[in-house]
Amino acid sequence: MTGIYLEYFLSKGWTSGAIFVLKTVVDPSISYLSISLFILLTSINSMLSANIMAFYVEKYDIDPINSPAEYGKLVTM
Repeated sequence: MTGIYLEYFLSKGWTSGAIFVLKTVVDPSISYLSISLFILLTSINSMLSANIMAFYVEKYDIDPINSPAEYGKLVTM
């Protein structure tokens, strides 16, 4: 549970701060548009990164059980 909490804290903890900065920096008439574009782009980034990693795992036959060192290098790229 600690690992999951730490992962969520490090990966999602900055989102509320970024939204706050967007609301204070962007013109109030389009602040909600900027927030929705921010959320859209972060969602697309998450989807693409997962698909790219799956592509490399399948193409180079990198298995976390049989070749953990290679899989670790791929995850930390």
